[in-house]
Amino acid sequence: MERKLATVLFVDLVGSTELVSSRDPEVVRRRVTSFFEHVSTCITRHGGIVEKFAGDAVMAAFGVPQAHEDDAERSVRAAEAIMDSVHGLGLEARIGIESGEVVADESESTFATGEAVNVAARLQQLAQPGETLLGPFAYRLTLSRVVTEDCGILDLKGFGDPLPVFRLLGVLDSADRPASVSAPFVGREFELELLHTTFARTVRDRRAHLFTIYGEPGVGKSRLVREFAAGVEGATVLAGRSLPYGEGITYWPIAEMVKVAAGITDDDPVQEAVAKLQAACGDDAVADLLALAVGVLEGIEAERSQQEIAWAAREWAAELASAQPLILVFEDVHWAEDSLLELVEHLAERVKDAPLLIVCLARPELLDLRPGWGGGRVRATAIELEPLPPLESEALVDALLAERELSATDRRSLLEKTEGNPLFVEETIRMLLEGGTSAKRIPDTLQAMIAARIDRLPRAEKTLLQRASVIGRIFWEGALSRLAPELEELEPVLDDLLQRDFLRPGGVDGRQRGRRVLRRASLRAAGGHGRPLLRGRRRRARLRPGRRAGRDRDQAAGAASGPGGLIGRICPALVSQDDTRTGQVMARDPRGRPDRAHASGPRPRSRLRRASRAAPRPCWESRRR
Repeated sequence: MERKLATVLFVDLVGSTELVSSRDPEVVRRRVTSFFEHVSTCITRHGGIVEKFAGDAVMAAFGVPQAHEDDAERSVRAAEAIMDSVHGLGLEARIGIESGEVVADESESTFATGEAVNVAARLQQLAQPGETLLGPFAYRLTLSRVVTEDCGILDLKGFGDPLPVFRLLGVLDSADRPASVSAPFVGREFELELLHTTFARTVRDRRAHLFTIYGEPGVGKSRLVREFAAGVEGATVLAGRSLPYGEGITYWPIAEMVKVAAGITDDDPVQEAVAKLQAACGDDAVADLLALAVGVLEGIEAERSQQEIAWAAREWAAELASAQPLILVFEDVHWAEDSLLELVEHLAERVKDAPLLIVCLARPELLDLRPGWGGGRVRATAIELEPLPPLESEALVDALLAERELSATDRRSLLEKTEGNPLFVEETIRMLLEGGTSAKRIPDTLQAMIAARIDRLPRAEKTLLQRASVIGRIFWEGALSRLAPELEELEPVLDDLLQRDFLRPGGVDGRQRGRRVLRRASLRAAGGHGRPLLRGRRRRARLRPGRRAGRDRDQAAGAASGPGGLIGRICPALVSQDDTRTGQVMARDPRGRPDRAHASGPRPRSRLRRASRAAPRPCWESRRR
């Protein structure tokens, strides 16, 4: 089992008692079965799982067993789809949604428990027919993505303190979302100049060029391209985003671009949309293929081969680029299906005698799925956006905090915690501007984002990251080998985490060889403050029987027992400057008993017990405020 940040949705069929008492049992069974099928389809389509059916209610979870950074948004979109689908059946439903920490099995057959489950169930009971209610945590995670109405502070049965409740009114599209804070564009001068230079070459040579920008979430890929597009004159710029879930999304970015270029809106009747597309394409064959691919016409993509659709997209792009230079921006291509990736490469390779710049934004995970992306092409460029350097991070903080004073301690904590990630800086400052009291707390939205990254790691990397977080931000390979004895080779796993930017080397001299440092955000999401390990597992990890002696044993003990380690954070009264490297707490023989051979001080057991009684409750035992 594992602790996870998840979103729970409860949906209940309204008027089921009257339905059962007034209809033939066979008719009732068909209608209720249809209700369950429609609800389950909406949930799975948005990446959730159906936890259980209880009478005429359905419980679903988003983020179990696989976490996503937008699980809360997926749940509200699923709720809207459920309401529309159920209304089409002539039925009504009511829904409650809440996010929070749950305990779930690490398998497909999940069973989630936690406060979020109980809150979501109570909210569903309070909701009126056709209404969706959000709890406070779900509301915070979807703040800039939904339109809500404040229902006030309500008493929920079984909860001592009343909770703020919000009524869902709608979900915003990406283009309609308000900016959380007005952040200026800071740094990136060299990357911006490279984009402009590449575009100038594309126009001069009249050849297609593929430009890929890699970067971790929040590092500023989209903002860089927006600044670039704003500085380009005499060019057509079209953008589309790959979606991580849904049906019929293979060519979604192309569909967004084609609709904008042709002036098609979602409200246009089919015939009018087709007429606009034909006028924009100038070739009925191209228009018909694109209409099928982008969903303007009803049809099955399999009826047309990928080669035909790629040909139509190439002809469409070449015609637009012949009129004036064309820039196509594909965002989040790490979510793209193979068919779209092959289409993008086809455009970059086959569009001739036309100025076309294809800009793709991706996380490094794209190279895990497609190692040869962009390789072997003369006209292809790839760059990686690194976090902002300290001076530029400080400039961003100054601009965002122009109207608020921040103490030197909080400012230093904010800069250390965000580690140069512009989104992390913006979200943390937004939290402060909305009433947050400390820059040391990581915003809920960022916790969800980092937890999703960790969940996508291979099992060995994820296990090692969680065990390392038990030790603390700084750890040594020798100490980690004692906490993860099931992993035979640590070096390849550590190298992979280093490449994925979850940790960094901690030293190069002989004394610090093997030292590693966790990124602060990774520490919080992996276990230092994010609490994915169960208490029993944390305890077993700390008291893992020793398999090595000498230096490794001392390093493990020092990391766990020192002021910055797990025991130091939980029981500060136990640790002093004189005994930060004593190994009594960690040193155990193969049976788990204290190993006297390596003890170098007084017996620690009574001190540990006294300190644990006097120490404040650890963070994972505190209730949500």
